[in-house]
Amino acid sequence: MGDGSLSQDEIDALLSMGDEAPPAGGSSGGDVDLSSLLGGESAGGDNLGADALSQLANALGPTPTPTAAPATRATGAATRTADNMSLLMDVRVRFTAELGRTNMYIKDVLLLGEGSIVELDKVVGDEVDIIVNDSPFGRGRLVVIDEFLGVQITHIYDPMARLRGLI
Repeated sequence: MGDGSLSQDEIDALLSMGDEAPPAGGSSGGDVDLSSLLGGESAGGDNLGADALSQLANALGPTPTPTAAPATRATGAATRTADNMSLLMDVRVRFTAELGRTNMYIKDVLLLGEGSIVELDKVVGDEVDIIVNDSPFGRGRLVVIDEFLGVQITHIYDPMARLRGLI
């Protein structure tokens, strides 16, 4: 056909290409001789003229360009991230503030009992280390609130440095 569309016979030939054995010319089942489908000479594909390629392009029609798909994917990814973050908000972690340290002889440790007092090297107002799930998280100041000890966070370590294990 000269109007740029394929005839029913040409469409049937295209559809049956995978079901037939390869032709004697040696081309495999996946190879299609476009020139013969368009009514031209069969010479291995190199003799397809501009007119034959134009007819093929007209028969296939214009290529649609996706416009809304990338925005949908980005919105979907943002929604998934928000959903994942909301799931993480209920995960419990162990928050530890190291109140202080001291050095003792073994004989002094063996003498410890209920009611013993161990003097540490920190006082209210001193900086303490903050540890979350056995990983350093930041620093804070030791405070007293209604006879309870607390930690006022003064510095949070860089998250990327924490992930890389630099702290």
